[in-house]
Amino acid sequence: MNRQPSSFGFSEVELLVAISVIAIFATLAVPSAYYESGRSPQIRALANAKQIGLACKLFASDYKGNYPTNLLDENGKLTATPPSSSNDALSQLIPDYIPDKKIFWLPEDHFYCSPNPPESPRNSASLTARDRILAAGENHWAYVTNLSERSNPNLPLIADPTIPGTTEYSFGKHTAGGTWRGKKAIVIRVDTSGVIENVNQRTMTVSQESPALADIFQAGQKNWLGPENKFLNPKFR
Repeated sequence: MNRQPSSFGFSEVELLVAISVIAIFATLAVPSAYYESGRSPQIRALANAKQIGLACKLFASDYKGNYPTNLLDENGKLTATPPSSSNDALSQLIPDYIPDKKIFWLPEDHFYCSPNPPESPRNSASLTARDRILAAGENHWAYVTNLSERSNPNLPLIADPTIPGTTEYSFGKHTAGGTWRGKKAIVIRVDTSGVIENVNQRTMTVSQESPALADIFQAGQKNWLGPENKFLNPKFR
């Protein structure tokens, strides 16, 4: 006696449709979960930081291989005046290497950045002196001075800012150095490679295994940053 197929079974077509629907829902759910985990804003911030790093490299090609160090005068000539903040140094990239200041601003930074992004000029012809500088609240990124294309490619160049006067991060998202709640820190190296680093939860610094460094931003460690390399945080709001 022949058995009839069960009415509760799935045909191959129905099974394929069900799998496709599940796959679509899974695809839609991943970005949401990814954003909620905090990784999506970090990836976006990492992309912006890499753009700044590439702009530094372009700047270096015009300034004998040196990344932004001493300030430029109104005619774009290098002076003997060192920057006192990362805003001063990174302003040298505007507008020739980075035309839009929004690249430097980060909405997740509730300490160094203003709630709203900086306004961008309508065109290069309308640029004013004010448009050419990064004012307090317009820049999220810290910067290491006196580096060049000839420097150790693993040295840090650009990074998430820290507590003023230190190279330590903090836990509170509304405090200095707490953009990622003291768990992660974005670091762009001299060779413009970038990664989201883990913050050492005991020291609240970014450490490194090879070479062994307790704090990658600390000067004076063997074969690492020297006293001429200053770690500069952004200007306060």
